Amino acid sequence: MGNKLVGTWRYESWTAHGPTGAVATVGELATGLLIITADGWLSVHLMNGESVHITPDLNVRYLGYAGPYRMAGDRLVTAVEISSVPTWVGTEQVRDVELTGDVLMLAPPVASGVRHELRWRRAG
Repeated sequence: MGNKLVGTWRYESWTAHGPTGAVATVGELATGLLIITADGWLSVHLMNGESVHITPDLNVRYLGYAGPYRMAGDRLVTAVEISSVPTWVGTEQVRDVELTGDVLMLAPPVASGVRHELRWRRAG
C-alpha cells in the first residue's frame, strides 16, 4: 500500500469516536498538508484557528512532525526526527491506514477509549 500513499494530501476532517459511540468533530477550522515521498519520507502539518486538545496536557494550534516512514501491514509508522511536540522526537508515530480512492484516513491507536480519525484528500 505504501506506493499508493505517495503524494500530497490536503486535510479534510478530524473526528473523535468515543467509547459510547458519540462522534465529535475536532479542529473544524483546521487546514493542513501531508506529504509522503517515494523515497520514504513523511511530513505532516496541521494548523487550527483555535486550540485543539491532543493529549490531557497538550493543547495546540499547530501540530507538525516529519521523518522516515515505513509500512507495517495496514499501519503507517513514522520515525519522528522533528516535531512541534518535543516529546515526539525520537518516537514512532503509528497510524492505521484506510485508502478509498482519493481519500486517505489515518487513525492513531485508540487512547482512553477514543478513536481519532483524520481524513485527507489527494491534492491536485
